[in-house]
Amino acid sequence: GMLGMHASPATNYILEEKVTQLSRSQSFLQNEVRAHKKTLGALGESESKYRLLAETAKDLILTVSDRSQVLYINAYGLSLGGYAPLDIIDREANLFLQGRGGEPLDFRNGSSRVERAVFLTSSGSRIPLEISIVSMSDPDNTPVVLIMGRDISDRLKAEKEKKNLEERLWQARKMESIGLLAGGTAHDFNNLLSIIFSYTDLALDALPKDHPAAGYLEQLVTASNEARELAKKLYT
Repeated sequence: GMLGMHASPATNYILEEKVTQLSRSQSFLQNEVRAHKKTLGALGESESKYRLLAETAKDLILTVSDRSQVLYINAYGLSLGGYAPLDIIDREANLFLQGRGGEPLDFRNGSSRVERAVFLTSSGSRIPLEISIVSMSDPDNTPVVLIMGRDISDRLKAEKEKKNLEERLWQARKMESIGLLAGGTAHDFNNLLSIIFSYTDLALDALPKDHPAAGYLEQLVTASNEARELAKKLYT
């Protein structure tokens, strides 16, 4: 009866093996927990860094859900549009961000792309943007879209001013060319007038004063003088 209360060597061995395995499992789990905590800490630190970057960036930064709802907008975006967070968060993104012609943007397209858009401010003005749309996942593996937009108002204004200056320069060069052409033509015209004057004077000298043709030739001299004055205006 007393012998039955003592475990056999084989039973002791099995129990010792179980204890050893449990100790190893416990050690493994403790290492896993430590690694998980370290990963969470790194992720938290990384998230803090990225959030700091987003909040201090001088570009509009939005994240949009697969249902086109705004999940996040940075401080610059709020300031640019004159919004409070509650004005935008959880609302339809196309209420604030549209294509350059006012058409809705397709945020659910899986590809990453750059395109022109406009940001509608709280005052109703339209700010031109160049945006990058990137599909990604949040920490829970939920698909989201990251949108980064840069205000290109100054760039478009500079491009318009450059185009106006180029048009004015082209116009000035055209007028200069016309002036040179007119000056050259006027010079040639003046040479022809000199010949007309010479032969008219010779014809008047050859005719008697009371000849009927003399009056016509005098009219020709008067018209030629007016033509000479007009030619001078073209090359002076």
